[in-house]
Amino acid sequence: MTVGSNVNPNFPIPGIDNSSRGFRDNFATIKQELENLQSKNIQLAGSLISNPIQIGNGTSDIVIPVDVSLANIQAAGSNLQVQYNFNGVISGSSIYYNAGSVGIGSSQPQQTLDVVGNARVVSPSENTFFRLGSVFYINSASNTTTFTNNGTNVVVINNSLHTVGIGSAATAQLEVWSTTNDVVKIHAAQNNQDNTIRVTTDVSNSTLGLAFEQTNTNRVGGIRMDQNGNISIHAGEDMFANLSNTSRVINILTNHNVGIGSALPQTNFDVAGNAKISGTLAVGTIPTITGSRTDGSALLNLLTALAAMGLIIDNSTP
Repeated sequence: MTVGSNVNPNFPIPGIDNSSRGFRDNFATIKQELENLQSKNIQLAGSLISNPIQIGNGTSDIVIPVDVSLANIQAAGSNLQVQYNFNGVISGSSIYYNAGSVGIGSSQPQQTLDVVGNARVVSPSENTFFRLGSVFYINSASNTTTFTNNGTNVVVINNSLHTVGIGSAATAQLEVWSTTNDVVKIHAAQNNQDNTIRVTTDVSNSTLGLAFEQTNTNRVGGIRMDQNGNISIHAGEDMFANLSNTSRVINILTNHNVGIGSALPQTNFDVAGNAKISGTLAVGTIPTITGSRTDGSALLNLLTALAAMGLIIDNSTP
C-alpha cells in the first residue's frame, strides 16, 4: 500500500467470512483520500514555472501551462556569446552581441554588423538587392550586377559576358562613360622612376593599338605597335575599324629609322613623296668641297659630302 494511505491492506482476510464494517471503513477511507487528492493543486516550480492547477474530479486531461524563466537557465558559453538550441541542446555559437552591435566570428564587433569570414546572400527572387547608406544600391540579377548611386549607374557588370561599364553598360571588356573633361586620370607615385601605363599581349602575330574614334565624323586614328615592335601612327580609318597597315602615316622602326609614307625607311629619316620646308633647314656642319672640275674630282667630292649629310644614299659616279 502507498505510504501515507489509511486504507487497511489486511482486509478482507481471504478464506473466512469478514465483517461488513471492515469494508465500510476501507470504502470510507478511500473516498476521503480521493476527495483530498481532487482538492489538491499541482504546480511546476524551478526553471519551468506554472500556475497552480487543481486536479479536480473531471475526466479531461490535466493541462499545466508553463513559463520559462530565462534567469534560471544556465548555458555554457563565453561572455556576450549568443546561445541556440540544436537537437534539444543549448550551446554557444560564433555570434556575439555587444552594445547594439552583432559580430559573426568576432567577439568584439566594431560596427553594427561585423563579419569575420565570407558572406553569402541569396534572394528567393531574381534579384539580390543591397542598400548601403541612403543613396548607394547594389542590384544583382542573372544577367547584370549594377552599382547605383542616387539613381545613377556607377558600375554595370554583365555577368555572362564579363564586361564592366563605368557610368553605363559596356559594349567592350571595359568601357568608361564620362561627363567631365578628364575622363581617366592615373597618378604615378614612384619617384625617380620611368612610370608606365602598360598594354601587353602574349599572342603571336598580334598588334597593340590605341585608337581615337570620332563618331560624328566617322573617323578613327591612333598609334599602334606591331608584332615586331615597330611603332606606327594611323589616320583615316572608318568607324569601328582597327588600326591596319593601310592607314599607316608615320612608321618608326626598332632601329630608330623614321619613315613618312614609307613602311620600311632605309635611313634615319625616309620620306616617300615630296617635302615642303618653311624656314631654315640646318644640315650639320657644312663641308668644304675641293677638286678639279676638269677631272671630275670636284663632282665626286660633292657627292661624297651630300652622302655624308644623308641627302643621298649612293655616292658612286655614273
